[in-house]
Amino acid sequence: MDRSPSLTTAAHVMISGAIVLALFVACATNPPDSPGDDVVRRTNRAASIPPAPATESPESRIERVGDLRSLDSDTVLISAQRFARETQQLIDRGDFDGWKKLLSDGYREHYGDAQKLERLSQHARLRHAGIHLESLQDYFDHVVRMSRHDTSVDRVKIIDEQRAIAFAKVNGEEFVLYHLIWDDGWEIDRY
Repeated sequence: MDRSPSLTTAAHVMISGAIVLALFVACATNPPDSPGDDVVRRTNRAASIPPAPATESPESRIERVGDLRSLDSDTVLISAQRFARETQQLIDRGDFDGWKKLLSDGYREHYGDAQKLERLSQHARLRHAGIHLESLQDYFDHVVRMSRHDTSVDRVKIIDEQRAIAFAKVNGEEFVLYHLIWDDGWEIDRY
């Protein structure tokens, strides 16, 4: 059967997207049992911090306070959403170099590791699509770009003074979009 190149390419993109979405949904962590408790704890800590000037950005407030746990959840959420939007623009453009600058050292090392990429390449859907990951660039092209299509941060859970998890909803299911670390600005971290 003779297939046109556009049909083959479209099928490849659809299969890759399904693979990536399945990988990220499978790796998602469960949301907390009572997210309200998390918000209440942060709100009580935030009460002891003097209010920010009206023109202060969320990023400036995070930097000034220095501990994500001491901030109200809206400040962290707005900042993480802004970072995710900027990251999404890089991903949509296929800007590997720009995206790579947003990664923590641990993330770059982990997903750039040949053994890790080999293990990821063994996933049935990647194999079926004929995709073999050999570099961080391959991971970006075949996993990140496909899994982050049309996503946005819906909720952020603060883990500790520097770390947060950004969640997205896809088809009504919540999954981890990014593990974030604050180090003079947000970075995408491994976990």
